[in-house]
Amino acid sequence: MAFLRAFELVCQYLEVEPIVPLFFRIFKLQRQPSKDGRHGWVSLKQQVKLFKMFVDSV
Repeated sequence: MAFLRAFELVCQYLEVEPIVPLFFRIFKLQRQPSKDGRHGWVSLKQQVKLFKMFVDSV
């Protein structure tokens, strides 16, 4: 569950409390159904950009 630890570290860096509503504000659950109707993969997709990319340094 590295994504949870990464979320905690980003919150610590930004000096905000890592709460569940904030987590789901940033990340969206994506469900991938399997072909046989059972539960498939569940993944997280980032909805909100937390940092601006420095184009000059890329």
